[in-house]
Amino acid sequence: MSLSFFLVSLCCYILSLLTLVPLTDKGYCSSSLHITPP
Repeated sequence: MSLSFFLVSLCCYILSLLTLVPLTDKGYCSSSLHITPP
């Protein structure tokens, strides 16, 4: 896993926590990173 990939996924995860966005609304993050939300 590259550092940039880790940073982007971490930012997505933190933003989802801060904004309290439902899993369906932050689906663009997981789909663009090809990862599953925690």
